[in-house]
Amino acid sequence: MARPSNTDARRTAIAAALQRVMAHTGYERATVAAIAREAGLSPGLVHYHFQSKLQVLLALIEAMEARIAQRVEHALSGATDAWGRVDALLHGLLALGDGGDEAAAACWAQIGAEAQRIPEVGAAYRDGLARWRAHLIEALTAAGAPDPIGLALLAVIAAEGAWRVGHGAPSLIPPGEALPMVRGLVRRLGGAP
Repeated sequence: MARPSNTDARRTAIAAALQRVMAHTGYERATVAAIAREAGLSPGLVHYHFQSKLQVLLALIEAMEARIAQRVEHALSGATDAWGRVDALLHGLLALGDGGDEAAAACWAQIGAEAQRIPEVGAAYRDGLARWRAHLIEALTAAGAPDPIGLALLAVIAAEGAWRVGHGAPSLIPPGEALPMVRGLVRRLGGAP
């Protein structure tokens, strides 16, 4: 396997730094200087690798989706039936343990808010959610769930709501509770055995 280039490694480090900064300050207050400081780089190096803070955010969204896909693939490797595949997808979307990341969760909740404000972020956010909905439709169809299209949409809405509420009003959804709640809802409505 080829090693990533220094440029790729730096871009990844800068995007990860934005995630950590956003988890504490939000996107609006995440300055290029703060991102650079978090990455251990100069602001000039951030600008060398990205034209703007928005470009860093778009790279972060891409990286977060790739990490979720890896978590799902790992969870799918243990799935023994169609409902196991549904569970694996929900695990990838909601779990904080087993490769989950609290800073990423906080950041994702904020990305959803920024999607309403920034058209490019909105497009990336919608595309990502549409991909996960399509995967859920496929898995729910294979599991024989009634109305897999509606149930997949409900699961995505529940997952996104869990992120927002879990970080905006954490006392309502204690850490680790969202996945079992959403999984239980999807299984009951889907007629899982």
